[in-house]
Amino acid sequence: MKLVFISADVPDEISSKVIPFLKKNDVSFTVYYNNFDKPEEIIDYFNKNWGGALPATYIYNKIPVSSLKASTEIRAYEISKMQSKKIF
Repeated sequence: MKLVFISADVPDEISSKVIPFLKKNDVSFTVYYNNFDKPEEIIDYFNKNWGGALPATYIYNKIPVSSLKASTEIRAYEISKMQSKKIF
């Protein structure tokens, strides 16, 4: 399993909000930043039916087809538990 974080914050907030958050939480996995011109572009990129509510979690299998989408915070141990049960 590979964990990737994609920040949906606007580019102006990367230095002031995103990077301090990542450092505070000791994030050690790959992080990508939102570089879309309009908010709806990032929404459409992941799922045109997604209303844009954050946090949003998408888990993809190897095909890649989204096998889980949650509009609430999901903790790392919950993802590990789902993986051990072969949910994705």
